[in-house]
Amino acid sequence: TLKLPNTLESLGSWAFANTNVTSVDFSNTALNGVESYAFSDCAITGDLSFPATLTHIGNGAFDAATPSSIKLKSSNMVSLGGTDVFKAAKGTTCTVYVPKGLGETYNVDTYWSPFRNNIEEYGYLVTATTNNSDYGTVSGGGAYETGEQVTLTAKPHESVLVNGKEMIPLFAGWYKGNLKISSDLVYSYTMGTEDLQIEARFYVDNTNIGD
Repeated sequence: TLKLPNTLESLGSWAFANTNVTSVDFSNTALNGVESYAFSDCAITGDLSFPATLTHIGNGAFDAATPSSIKLKSSNMVSLGGTDVFKAAKGTTCTVYVPKGLGETYNVDTYWSPFRNNIEEYGYLVTATTNNSDYGTVSGGGAYETGEQVTLTAKPHESVLVNGKEMIPLFAGWYKGNLKISSDLVYSYTMGTEDLQIEARFYVDNTNIGD
């Protein structure tokens, strides 16, 4: 069983190939990509759960895995790098859980289509945005089930240029509509029974910026 750190953002090619890993949970990591053959020849079983940060999985990454389910949280389709990403799992009873509204997107995708009969939508959507992407970024949005812990993170950029002057972006808080619900950079709550749209607002103190 492989335990990965919460701060993990990427897994390089062949990272754990031929290591006899049979169980791994990615759901609490900050993973954005699993590169080609990262877990090649690892007979992984059970449930494979990926975080909302995941964007792509390289070809052959899980070629020997036969999971009972694959759970994807990203609000955008996770791209596959080829036909052999889940080579051994194709044609099995493996269920692929995808955020609601994305079922058809996965069904018609060339590399996900072999799971067409086993793709199921689930959960409620958390849409986390920023009022100004030049000032900062957000992470943690995606699909969650009722009772599941949601953690959203706002990260101001180190500096930006405003009227030719270098400024440090500041965080104003998390807002639901015009209601401020948190001043913390990391906002956590328990998922309820409805979708949530939330905005991280950043700003710069431009009171001392000259013409």
